[in-house]
Amino acid sequence: MTAQIILKLGGLCPNKTAMEAGFRIARKTGFEMQAIYLEDQDLIKATRLGCTSELRGSGSKRCLEIHELRRELRIATRSLKKDVKRRSERAHLNVDFELLPDIEFEQFGPKCNGAELIVLGEQGSSRIVWREVLKLLDLVPTKKVLVAGRHARNSDGPVGVLVSSLAEWSCLSSMFDDVMTTSREAPIIYVVGETIPKAEALISDIEATLNVSDVQIVPILETNQARVTRELDENNAGLLLLCASGPFSTHKRDIETLINVLTCPLLISA
Repeated sequence: MTAQIILKLGGLCPNKTAMEAGFRIARKTGFEMQAIYLEDQDLIKATRLGCTSELRGSGSKRCLEIHELRRELRIATRSLKKDVKRRSERAHLNVDFELLPDIEFEQFGPKCNGAELIVLGEQGSSRIVWREVLKLLDLVPTKKVLVAGRHARNSDGPVGVLVSSLAEWSCLSSMFDDVMTTSREAPIIYVVGETIPKAEALISDIEATLNVSDVQIVPILETNQARVTRELDENNAGLLLLCASGPFSTHKRDIETLINVLTCPLLISA
């Protein structure tokens, strides 16, 4: 059975950077792809509250009524379906589009059985995106989610990997082998340690497992998150792989911060 990518869509505003990253991976890896539009049941329920209103970009407010919201969601769904079709044709992929109008988020998990990766194709603040990632990592069997923050862009730059233990590398290595072909440049593995000697010892363990030789491996101290983000930006990185409980995730908002500042999409594994 061919591995599959699920493009999860919802709401009114798609995350085009995440969508494009998902299509790039599907095209390069040969993974099958399916787009699923999941209506936001919490938003629909909120329209039943008399105090619910919509705050627009201009600062004006309007009463949020369910019939208007459903009409806008139908328009958004049709637009997204056309967008998915255009991207599919351009990438020479056959991508099915499925609308799930009346299910709760918890019922989405079984739809992802057999999927290798979930692409979060919805826009939102880094806090909302990270909260959604945590829900997906807990819910879906794949335990791998791709997201793009507000500064992210797609490029053919190197794939980056961020690890601080051999267990994390074992979790990410199969996906690393799959997606490294999406880049024209040699991938970079940032190995994080309490000290540089500890990072270098981990590098030796990782090198013993690599199937390719053209890989740059860089030791990094645990306090050097700024260096990693700067180098990813300077190298015009195409993607960063990391574990949700890996380096620079001591505090709840650490990966939320990475989502917010990085200029490349993130592939986050449980």
